[in-house]
Amino acid sequence: MASSSSSTTNSRPKTPLIFLPSDPEIPMQLGNPLEKAPNYPRIVNITLFNKDTTDTSTLTLADAVVTLLFNWSVMAVHQCLDVKGLSEYYFKLRIPEGKFVGALVAQRQGDRITVGYEDKLTRLWGDQIACEIQEDRTWKPVSVRYPHQSSMSVAPAKVDKAAREMAVKILGMKAWEGAGKMRYQSRPTPQEGWIK
Repeated sequence: MASSSSSTTNSRPKTPLIFLPSDPEIPMQLGNPLEKAPNYPRIVNITLFNKDTTDTSTLTLADAVVTLLFNWSVMAVHQCLDVKGLSEYYFKLRIPEGKFVGALVAQRQGDRITVGYEDKLTRLWGDQIACEIQEDRTWKPVSVRYPHQSSMSVAPAKVDKAAREMAVKILGMKAWEGAGKMRYQSRPTPQEGWIK
């Protein structure tokens, strides 16, 4: 008997992305997060998240940012998402060597939020994704900028792909686990004198 020449890969199915149930303390979490429209910020259950084994096909940048903020401070979530109450919001998390060299920044001005990385040495923005917060509170990724390559794209497919990759990277770092080693600043408006 001839054996089959095609090899079968032993790939396990990925585990589904699990979100925390509704939380009345979080304005964006009212209602069942699974019934919300795509790009509606949901808080990921981080105890069950693994960047290598979790299906991240439905993960959004909004999910990653809100999950990161939630794990730092519920107040940070309120301030970031309060488009009508606060005209600006700024969150900067310095990440130590090994996870990422530099800082993760989420900056909102009005209904536009930019998420990206700041280089440790130059303090200049690296790759960044801009999203518009819609009236229904969903986030619409609208552009991706790669300053080191002097390029930008507004093509939906490229922007969505870059936003998902950044979301996986943010949750994969599990930055909230190093609270004692990492410095962060969260303010309603950007000001001089950030923690160094």
